[in-house]
Amino acid sequence: MFESIKNFSKKLISSRLFILSLAMLGIFAILMQRIFVLQIINGKEYMDNYTLRIQKERVTSGTRGSIYDRNGKLLAYSELSYSVTIEDNGIYTSTSEKNRLMNEELNTVIHMVEEKGDTITNTFGIQKDEAGAYGFTVTGKAQKRFLADVYGHTKIDDLKFNKKLGYNEGSATPEQVMEYLQDKFGIYVEGREYEDIKGRELNFYTSEEAYKIMVLRYAISQNSYQRYVLTTIAQNVSEETVAVIKENSEILQGIDIMEDYYNGEFFKRALEEWIDHNIGLIVTMPQSSLGQMKDIVREGFLTGKRTKDITKEIQDTYHRTKRHAQLLARDQTAKLNGQLTEAQQRDAGVSEYVWSTCGDSRVRKSHHKLHGKRYSWNDPPEVTPGRHLHPGQDYQCRCRALPVFNLEGVELPWEKGLDDFVTRGYRHMNIPNTGTRLHNLAKEFGVSTSGTDAQIKDRVISHLKKQGWKHF
Repeated sequence: MFESIKNFSKKLISSRLFILSLAMLGIFAILMQRIFVLQIINGKEYMDNYTLRIQKERVTSGTRGSIYDRNGKLLAYSELSYSVTIEDNGIYTSTSEKNRLMNEELNTVIHMVEEKGDTITNTFGIQKDEAGAYGFTVTGKAQKRFLADVYGHTKIDDLKFNKKLGYNEGSATPEQVMEYLQDKFGIYVEGREYEDIKGRELNFYTSEEAYKIMVLRYAISQNSYQRYVLTTIAQNVSEETVAVIKENSEILQGIDIMEDYYNGEFFKRALEEWIDHNIGLIVTMPQSSLGQMKDIVREGFLTGKRTKDITKEIQDTYHRTKRHAQLLARDQTAKLNGQLTEAQQRDAGVSEYVWSTCGDSRVRKSHHKLHGKRYSWNDPPEVTPGRHLHPGQDYQCRCRALPVFNLEGVELPWEKGLDDFVTRGYRHMNIPNTGTRLHNLAKEFGVSTSGTDAQIKDRVISHLKKQGWKHF
């Protein structure tokens, strides 16, 4: 029996079919291992990279509504504004062609914007004074971070002596940075000497034009990791600028008008104060380097960006770990939401609130003890020994303040000229059938004014019923 098995094994091992089977099994094992790596281990990363290539993400900000105080005074409002943007979606045969055509187009748009009394958006780290001299707008580590970004380094420590340029990148002067970027973006300045340019199709610009083109080209280059991200050329432009841009849209590659909303002076001033205060509490980063952090937080909050998008911007700007950037994004957003809630409730005459947690396992014990209890805005509860805070003010706090309304004492604000009144807790309003008052009322509540007056009135009534109004 043993000899039979032994002979069979020898024949099987010496068989060509056995060797072929082993080879096939080996290939199959390798294939399965590769599929496992592609699908399970690196699947999410590959999908994210693929999505970046095929998907365009546009953030459209919506109105936040109007905020009144207890006497009906308008404190904050939503007002439609326009921004001129550019999308790097052109197809070029070479880098030199791209530089020439894009610079020419940007110069045209800059003149269109400025001729209508508007200005371009300039967040560049170098400014040009009236005498034509250049100077850094940042100092210390913030300046080093700016120089590292200019010369394409991930870390500040990578700044070194550049043999090709002939100077140390870390101690570059504003003039050296300007010359480097102008060469990089193919911006030719009048009066400057160039070598090997005979026979080439070039456009020359004045020193002022070259500076403004370079400011926009640098802003566009910061989005080069995701080509279809919009870059803002000018914000809050006039309707005249909107008109001239749209009239020339066929010859302006990638230039578009984006509708946006910004709020009243009260909200804007308060938001700036809150951001300055909150950023000042960050102790894990040097205060001198937090200028861009304010811009990231402000833009993210006003445009309703997701926390993960703000996290990505903080990572890209400050090269922090994802965990650290996520903590900063969540904390800053939560604090702003909490401060906005307090301002709105106080201005509406609300003096007390009920502390409400998110009710999940991530709620910290000290906040769970406060859940469902009533507190005054003038007397914040003790969250931890010696620390008195309102909802949203603690680090990464997701709690909310639910307003406590005193229906007998609160004064509800109504727009003058409308037949509005409050009786026995019911809301009443006389809705006009036609005319300007009906259209203004529809706009006030964010209702479409298209169609007949009867259709507009029906939409207004439908909207108000959803808000708790009773009789019309």
